[in-house]
Amino acid sequence: VRTIIKYVQLKIMGEALGGILGTARAQCHVDMIPGMGIPEFIESIEKKTVIFTSYVEVADKMVEYLTKLGYKPALVHGGTNKDLPEIVRRFGDDKSINPLVATYQSLSTAVPLIMANGIVMTNAPFRDYEEKQAIARCDRLGQDRPVYIRKTFLDTKNEPNISTRSKDILEWSEDMVASIMGVE
Repeated sequence: VRTIIKYVQLKIMGEALGGILGTARAQCHVDMIPGMGIPEFIESIEKKTVIFTSYVEVADKMVEYLTKLGYKPALVHGGTNKDLPEIVRRFGDDKSINPLVATYQSLSTAVPLIMANGIVMTNAPFRDYEEKQAIARCDRLGQDRPVYIRKTFLDTKNEPNISTRSKDILEWSEDMVASIMGVE
């Protein structure tokens, strides 16, 4: 209790900054959707495509964007997780449903998506294991095609931005895990 009282101002400032920063990150990636080249990527993939994001708002806007273009996307995030087995079954069985749009947090390690061989990461997740688990949804035992991955970032040349900062955090996370594990 003493620590909470002592650092209450820092805690409030941290939570406020986190809320502002999280909202700004999500909005950045919502604004990037039309420039990500998603339709071209989907059309270039032999099987189906899975699109990952950290943000529910981005997932919702991605579904809206793709639906307007004539796609029939499926959606998985915290609000739909109760229907996850049915959504995944329909994604696999119904040839017209493509892509599957999901948050990193919503697809656990036990969800195989070998009916897809294309992955789009609309933003870099904050932790290395999240990226590896997302890729492992498609790139796993039973996959009969090469898996193609598109990672999207806002290109501001040499100027850092909120999108590339997430990439920097992911790289830092990878370095920390490698250091702890003693792996080069």
